[in-house]
Amino acid sequence: MEELKDVKILQARLQEIIMRLQASTRADAVTMVFYDHETKRFYLPLSAGLLDPASFSRVMPSPDRLTGKIAREKRKIIADSVRGHPEIDGPFARREKIRSAAGLPIFDDGLAIGVVFVSYRQPHHFTDQDLKIIESFGQEAAQHIVVAANAISWFRDNTYHAQSEEQQVLQGVAQTIYTAMNRMPVAIWLRDRDPKRVSIHAALGVIVDYQEKAVAHLDDDSIVSHVMRTGESVSLKRISDDPRFKHRVWAIKAGWESLLTVPLKERNHIIGAIEVFSLEPREFSRTDIDKISTMLGRIGLAIENYRRVQELKIFSQIMQTLGTILEPEKALQEIVDGARSLAKADAAAIFSSRAKKTAKIFAWRASRRSRTNICLTGRGRLAAFQDILLTPAKAFTSTTP
Repeated sequence: MEELKDVKILQARLQEIIMRLQASTRADAVTMVFYDHETKRFYLPLSAGLLDPASFSRVMPSPDRLTGKIAREKRKIIADSVRGHPEIDGPFARREKIRSAAGLPIFDDGLAIGVVFVSYRQPHHFTDQDLKIIESFGQEAAQHIVVAANAISWFRDNTYHAQSEEQQVLQGVAQTIYTAMNRMPVAIWLRDRDPKRVSIHAALGVIVDYQEKAVAHLDDDSIVSHVMRTGESVSLKRISDDPRFKHRVWAIKAGWESLLTVPLKERNHIIGAIEVFSLEPREFSRTDIDKISTMLGRIGLAIENYRRVQELKIFSQIMQTLGTILEPEKALQEIVDGARSLAKADAAAIFSSRAKKTAKIFAWRASRRSRTNICLTGRGRLAAFQDILLTPAKAFTSTTP
């Protein structure tokens, strides 16, 4: 595809600019990311010299945090000393061991279209000459962005639509907790297709290795499993002292000291767990737990409402389609396709009995580790399919296998 080729060429050129900027300023790390004012989203993250470049590439800056303010307000942020700085001192700076940093907007015709950061892992005083060098390289990058406008438009559209609607909802939940807990890293654990296996479905501020590779099983002795089985919160002042936290290597890499894990409920059912990490040794208080639990009560309801809206959309589509279908086989196929979509299954089928004139829908959920057969009628929210299936099952029993 021509657009993808153009984007890769643009990335290579911008990466070359970043490398030259790093050499010119003798910086330890340089990051650059671009901003779309229409959608208020960042895109095209590029870096040099980071200790954990994968996490930077994976998690876009929030528009309401520091990088977003630089782009929206067209202002520079300069910190000869990052430690204790009200805006720069956070999970990223600590994970990357940054001690001095400067962030400047990248301009195109007076509009800030991106942000560039130059950072040092030792004390550094930023001179006027330093800032002029950073600005000049930013201008060079802006020129490449403008020339590649069509490729950038294609890239933004594909990037924004890559996440499912549910993933966007969960990421919004992570953002809410992250902000409420003063930018502490957050991970949201939910059940996988294997109902006994849980993993991280959304996160903010955590390293990418942990987000992509950490797993737990409900029958093991991990903290996440304990919280999901018992519904009780767990607080650790020192993660390294508790063997129930199974990923201490990643905790050391990320600089996490303390942990609070709270159950995530949907009505009276525990559907997951929320982890909140502190970069300093900390005793999470009852107030902290109550604060998060109150938020999670609303969040669980929001997730449930979102899922119900999605179900209603599927049911509505099925009923509208059934009204236009005359052939019994096609009608049943529409039902089973809807069941598979709702259950997020890999396969589904209808088994009918002529003797009892009843039918059941079964869906198969497959994963690399397990394969589970699930009857969709008569259980929980999926039981609604029984109402849809009831009429066609009786009417079509004689014509379906």
